[in-house]
Amino acid sequence: MSTYRHSRRPRIRAVAVAAVAALLLALAGCGGSSSRPQELRIAYQDIAGGALVVKHNGWLEDKLQMPVRWIRYDSGSAVNAAVNNGKVDVGLVGSTGAAAGVTAHLGYQVVWIFDVIGKAEALVARSGSGITSVRDLVGKTVAVPFGSTSHYALLAALQDANVNLNDVTMVDLQPREIADAWRKKSIDAAYVWQPTQQTLLDDGGHVVIDSAQLAHRGHFTADLGFATADLVKSAPAIVQTWITQENRAVTLIQKDPATAAKAIGAELGISDREARQEMTGYRYLTASQQAGPGYLGTPNAKGKLVNLLTAAADFQHEFPQTAKFGEEKVITTNPTTKQFSDAIDPAFIANAGG
Repeated sequence: MSTYRHSRRPRIRAVAVAAVAALLLALAGCGGSSSRPQELRIAYQDIAGGALVVKHNGWLEDKLQMPVRWIRYDSGSAVNAAVNNGKVDVGLVGSTGAAAGVTAHLGYQVVWIFDVIGKAEALVARSGSGITSVRDLVGKTVAVPFGSTSHYALLAALQDANVNLNDVTMVDLQPREIADAWRKKSIDAAYVWQPTQQTLLDDGGHVVIDSAQLAHRGHFTADLGFATADLVKSAPAIVQTWITQENRAVTLIQKDPATAAKAIGAELGISDREARQEMTGYRYLTASQQAGPGYLGTPNAKGKLVNLLTAAADFQHEFPQTAKFGEEKVITTNPTTKQFSDAIDPAFIANAGG
């Protein structure tokens, strides 16, 4: 496998292969054209979960028998920018980023749920900052990756605490930049995910509130898997293979978390024990679980993920900065529920097994 970070490359030419097209239709059970990309470009993030298990074990390369390019991004807004520029085919984006992407007509389908976010994302405050509650953020400087699920969670927490946004200085930093700013003591707090969150905790930070607590208040977030509409149409069997391997990884996480943690730890450069700890901050769902009404649902009965993305879009309409991706682009329009329903495709989980 090859791994890149924000690599720049032209779009890959597709070649027409009639026999492959017939196979795609048979395997995926849905329509498609006769083109197949020469390589699969996957956007991933340093998030403890199935994607890292698949990457570490080379399962996709083995099953697809084609080049797979793994491209690391630091946040969903960066992933959306890459999709907008034609640099990736499939990947991971937070539910807030997915809502922005659908609103912006980036042309991708939501086909998988990597995880439901819990305590893996949290507001961490510096010791001695005087911050013990969300209301204590008034007059403070807080870092968060704009357009991310953490950004959504932070604004939701401020809204619940009746804190005026003008009374808090929010700075847009990626996770690695947050760690640097924390060491330089240029921020008082940050809402961020693992492993950066642990870095802050190890350096005198403490958790003020986390996304598990916010989920109980109705502010539910998740990491989602997308595939571009072009790939879904032209090579559905590739998408199906990707989802099947992701489901294989979730099954391993549920049945043998120790083995899964070894792969995740190796990818993140942390110990097995630390990987297991990070994994407790998420809830992982198999394909059959995702087919339930609370999640992706079925092709004939879309699940509550439609409502989640619609709610995120409504929130973005009220707080447009949460929909930022790229250097300048901010999404301010408010799409319909039907637009989100059309962007969710549960067909691939139906054929993923387990």
